[in-house]
Amino acid sequence: MTHDQYKYSLDIAFSVPIVSGFLSIMGSTTIVVMMLRSIGRRLSSTYGRLIFGMSCMDIMQSLAYCFSTLPSPRGSDLPWASYGTTLTCSVQGWFLFTGGTGTTMYYCSLCIYYVLMIAKKDITESTIRNKVEPFLHLIPLMFSITVGVFLGVTKHFNNAGTVCWIAPSPPSCLQLDEVECIRGKSAYRYRIMFQGIPVITVFFIILTCMIILTITVDRLANRMERYYPNRTNFSSVDSEQQNTRRGSFSIPSINAMIQQKEGTKIQGLFYIGAYFCTFLFPIIFQLTYMLSGHYYYILFILQNITSPLQGFFNFIVYIRPYVQIFSIDYPDLSFGRVFLKAIQSKGDEQHRRPTRRRRSLADRLRDPNYSKRGLTSREIHFQQVAATILEDNDVEKDAANQDKQIDPLKIDSKEGNRTCNDTQIALQKRLSLSLHAEENDCALSLHQDS
Repeated sequence: MTHDQYKYSLDIAFSVPIVSGFLSIMGSTTIVVMMLRSIGRRLSSTYGRLIFGMSCMDIMQSLAYCFSTLPSPRGSDLPWASYGTTLTCSVQGWFLFTGGTGTTMYYCSLCIYYVLMIAKKDITESTIRNKVEPFLHLIPLMFSITVGVFLGVTKHFNNAGTVCWIAPSPPSCLQLDEVECIRGKSAYRYRIMFQGIPVITVFFIILTCMIILTITVDRLANRMERYYPNRTNFSSVDSEQQNTRRGSFSIPSINAMIQQKEGTKIQGLFYIGAYFCTFLFPIIFQLTYMLSGHYYYILFILQNITSPLQGFFNFIVYIRPYVQIFSIDYPDLSFGRVFLKAIQSKGDEQHRRPTRRRRSLADRLRDPNYSKRGLTSREIHFQQVAATILEDNDVEKDAANQDKQIDPLKIDSKEGNRTCNDTQIALQKRLSLSLHAEENDCALSLHQDS
């Protein structure tokens, strides 16, 4: 490799973290702004508060990456400019370590939350909020901040190449006996203790959570398929079969429950995938360096690309459900405009969507010729049932009048009112099971929203 090629490769290695860090700052800052724009909606749940804490931690880490070598002490043997002091280098190292470790442990907290919500049937949202959530915040914050302060006080934050991190100063003092370490004498040991072990531990915890989420939801779907073999085709069977119950749940409500758990599982797996995309290459690079003692340039570049991108990956996963909702609500809009609407949303789209199903069915079923636009297939089916009931009542009334040889035009007002009331009573009896099933779905949706 010539000198120009070597300089060009260093420029790439040093510039990549700046671009990745900037993208990560934009992603995490967007999440924080979206949260603050609707505090009463998004920050009212455990999930929202965990994402908020993780995004704040990632902003600290990404900000440190964006400054690159600028906070390093003057005179450092670096290909890029350095204008700082040991103090500014320690501050950058503290931001990088605290933000990175805190974000990693918040990933673990989020995965534990998903497992508790899906796999544990006897744990409710209020139980998690009051008894579990304080620890999901306290452990990442206390560990990252406390260890970061310890490393700063013991002078272990020094220039590590592209940024200031846990490193010895001078860099070669731990490899060469004739070079004395001025700062960071235990840098490599602390790297393993405070960075390597936590990251690998969290890696296996998240992997275990991913397996538990997948097995739990698939087992639930298989169990429901065994007990309700026709649950996926409930819209094509008659009204009596649709309202068949086991316990207190109807077939449509079981479908809604399974779909909700499946959606939660998918969202959790996307966050786990974001974690793996962030830390896979750094783990491989560090392991190969520890085992072989050589730097592999391609692994070094991949580490510099993915390590600062935590916030960007989190933003893509976080915004995904909102983009799906607006894509369905506005099919004529381009992807860019749908994406912009998702960012500008205030968090109530997922709560507004079920309102069509929660409207009173009785008002719409009074008129069998009511416009079918905007109705679900189930509501249209109810209207068809209502029209059939009214037609049958008209036929029975005509037959009764013919038997009694009574002219329908001569029926007094009392008799007409009584006949109308009988028709309404028959309609209510025939629709009672269907309406009760719909109310059950609405109650389940309200419970999930709360």
